[in-house]
Amino acid sequence: AGIMSGRELVRFFGGGAFLPVLFLLPLLLFGCFFLLLGAGRRYGSFGGLLQSLFGRWARAVRLLFLVGSFIVLAATAAGIDALAPSFAPWISLLTAAACFFIVKKGMNGVKLLHSVLVPCVAAYLIFSLFSEGRFNFAFSSENAGMDTLFCLLYVAMNFFLCAPVAVDLGGTLVGKGYAALCAGLAAVAVAFLAALILSAVAAADGAAERVMPLVYVIGRGRLFPLIVFFGSVTGFASAYYPLHKAAENCKKKDAVRLVLLAAASCLARCGLDRIVQTVYPALGVFGILFLTSVVLDGNFFQKHHQKIHHARQQAENDGRRHDEV
Repeated sequence: AGIMSGRELVRFFGGGAFLPVLFLLPLLLFGCFFLLLGAGRRYGSFGGLLQSLFGRWARAVRLLFLVGSFIVLAATAAGIDALAPSFAPWISLLTAAACFFIVKKGMNGVKLLHSVLVPCVAAYLIFSLFSEGRFNFAFSSENAGMDTLFCLLYVAMNFFLCAPVAVDLGGTLVGKGYAALCAGLAAVAVAFLAALILSAVAAADGAAERVMPLVYVIGRGRLFPLIVFFGSVTGFASAYYPLHKAAENCKKKDAVRLVLLAAASCLARCGLDRIVQTVYPALGVFGILFLTSVVLDGNFFQKHHQKIHHARQQAENDGRRHDEV
């Protein structure tokens, strides 16, 4: 849902010549989504994953994730207010209040919200873009290296930001095949929408410089900003979920949650463009580090430990000393 404004995509892919790296996007997204869902099935929860990866440093890493979620929460609130500046910050505050009660239902509330809104938002977005009928699928390899780097940062940023929700969701899924199906559908949908949005922004002069490029492309009619709002609500709920969960052990947990929502609304006064331009690439760097940790834990170290254990067992069975294996 974070792609609905178009600002996030323009930050990482620019306003044109984006098509080559978009071929990488669904493959990278599938790998990341499948890895997170698989981690959820393996460890049961995001907290379990962090404890396994970082041990005594798990709390510090969790704090880093919470800071990232808080920043995205503020950016989403800024995007919501940018849809109707004359009513800011009341629209984002009402959204915060609604998400407060939805997320109190736990993962079931988040899943229900996404299940209802995301398909409707995506369908209307596709319909609106094709109704406009203006696309520019630019193709250029002049900056292939930097374009690929920013594509990796974009994927890593989403890996970092959606990890708390995706891992907990993976803990509720049954079977690796279902996890692969969910990861595949999500990756294809995001990549397809990204290609359409970027091509529409590239075809409209001056759209890339706008705070809400996609709203500028399709127009500020009554309906489309409302659709963008509903898409932003799902992003708001996903960003708020780990913060809501982290406050569970506080004595006055609801008060802490409301203070966090109010603080995010204050940070949102910095504006969507400024937050996305400065902070999101840094979150992508953190995402690459976290992705590397998950890959190493799930593959190299597990296989390495199994190999050592197998060699030790074989040595004992053969009556040989372990250091001779």
